Amino acid sequence: NGGFGYWTNRNDSYADPYMSVHVAHCLAVVMDKKQLEVGSSKTLHSIDSLMRSTKLNEKEPGSLPLKAMVLDVNGNMLSNALKYVKNIESEIDQLPYSKYWSEKARYSLMSYALYVRAKHHRNVAEEASKLFKRSGFDKLSLEALGWLLVALSSGENSNKRQTIEIIYKHLKGKVSETGETANFITSYGDDGQLVMLHSNQRTDAILLESFLYIDPKSTLCTKLCKGLQAHKVKGAWKSTQENCFVLIALDKYFHMKEKDTPKFVANFWLDNDYCGQHEYKGDILNSSNAKDR
Repeated sequence: NGGFGYWTNRNDSYADPYMSVHVAHCLAVVMDKKQLEVGSSKTLHSIDSLMRSTKLNEKEPGSLPLKAMVLDVNGNMLSNALKYVKNIESEIDQLPYSKYWSEKARYSLMSYALYVRAKHHRNVAEEASKLFKRSGFDKLSLEALGWLLVALSSGENSNKRQTIEIIYKHLKGKVSETGETANFITSYGDDGQLVMLHSNQRTDAILLESFLYIDPKSTLCTKLCKGLQAHKVKGAWKSTQENCFVLIALDKYFHMKEKDTPKFVANFWLDNDYCGQHEYKGDILNSSNAKDR
């Protein structure tokens, strides 16, 4: 049916809705990377820098092969996966155990599916608007609202801007801010981990990406970015789910907020004493120490 599931030795296993949508999301990321200019040194360097900053790539700078990011995708598999995602509600209803899931988990899966279809360049703005009217805030998690914001941004809709503003205002009322960082705290209830693999840092990453779509100049974007960086431990976050969504959000942040290649000379002073200078040219992550003068 185009869906994907977890590894099992059972013969009566079913495609898992979340896993299936997540795989389709992965394919969207791969297809997006396929559209990058082949051989672009800036593109390859930015990808390499991002992976090195999180210690997910232990190779030397510049050694990341293009094939590591650009993969061939089977057309039939992609078509079947998107068909499953489009019919996500009926696929959920066909599962014998989905009747035990909360409405919040169900609507979150449907929101994630719309987000993924938008990532595959489908116009799902009308469907996203209808889903929001049908569910309201009570049946949607914070990350589901983030997914809907991206879906609403995928095309034209008669009340698209109004719906985006309503959701955005609601989300801004849920954020916890300090002078430097911002974060959200949310929960699905008992089935949040079982069905949705939820975590707070994943929610922050999803909302960061959605804000970059609708209000990239907001200070919340920078604060959420700093908050995510602060939760990084030994170059990574707490789970593969967090790693995936955080890196996707930071990649978008990097290309939107830091798209200009650095080229300047920084001078260092301690009171009236000149300590030295350093030329910054290109996207580099090297560090050095100023010697005593």
